[in-house]
Amino acid sequence: MKKVKKEHYVPRSYLEFFSCNNKSKINVFDKEKRIVRPNQNIKDVACENYFYDIDWNNASIKEKYESIELDDFDEQLLEKLFSSRIEDTLSNDIKFLKEHVEKNSYICKIKIYLFLLRKRKKLIEYIYIQYCRTWQYKENMRQTFQLLVDFTENIDGSGNQIKEIHEQSKKLVENENLQNDMLLLHAFKSANLDYIIKKLKRYYFLLVYMPNENFITSDNPIVTSGHIKDKLVATDGLLCEGVEIAYPLTPNILLVLYENNYHRTLKKYNNKVIITDNNEIRDYYNSLQTIQSSQYLFSNNLDFSLSNKICQENEYVCNKKRKRIELNHKLKKR
Repeated sequence: MKKVKKEHYVPRSYLEFFSCNNKSKINVFDKEKRIVRPNQNIKDVACENYFYDIDWNNASIKEKYESIELDDFDEQLLEKLFSSRIEDTLSNDIKFLKEHVEKNSYICKIKIYLFLLRKRKKLIEYIYIQYCRTWQYKENMRQTFQLLVDFTENIDGSGNQIKEIHEQSKKLVENENLQNDMLLLHAFKSANLDYIIKKLKRYYFLLVYMPNENFITSDNPIVTSGHIKDKLVATDGLLCEGVEIAYPLTPNILLVLYENNYHRTLKKYNNKVIITDNNEIRDYYNSLQTIQSSQYLFSNNLDFSLSNKICQENEYVCNKKRKRIELNHKLKKR
């Protein structure tokens, strides 16, 4: 099989739903340079050359993944897994939701309700694996392990165990091959995925449909908002109490998950479609995409005025390597 060079951390089949007039072109806003690039080839965005490749000769890690059923462990294992577990079915599921949400008939509402109920596990897989596969996730890993390197380096009289943590963390900061090994473990180790599915299945799932408005997406499309504020610990992780998770599916349809304990009042909307033309809702979710993206935002139109305004007023969001992880008694995600 021919080796894949451009490996996409946001699937092309997903980005096609945000294309402008045809499936091959998309409008891009570059936060770092603050410029709009119209009609860019989808095959050339949200990707890097050999981004997921693993050199198995330098990483003795096969035994960690016995639960993954593959014929061989070649260097493009991650690319194959993303294709087989996500990309082959994601497009069809979004098409189904798009068709039935836009029709908005009584029968379509029933079909959507049953879809969100029966396909909950698959939707969680889409969300979690997309969350793990981005450039930003790998950058967050690097920052986390750099914190461990700095922290363990300054411990007086450190024993062998601390020294081992220090050395292993240092390797993970410097070696992208080991980062991809860790990414494989996070995204596809069955125990990890099963635990995420078990927790997120309890959340409330709803679709937000804005017939006349545009949601944007980005190079980090799974965004979160923590509704419980805490100065010491992160509150916007996927499993945090009070978290809200948003995933734009098309320019008009957004999938939202609400942690069920804190958001109990939203139970009545579970597995349903909310139809609205409230510009504040659009701006809220587009702001999350702008702030939490790494560098690029994508849309089927050229209106990135809100994103540009956010970048002008908050220059730090334009730095893709800005500090997002800090040590504040506990590790905290920003």
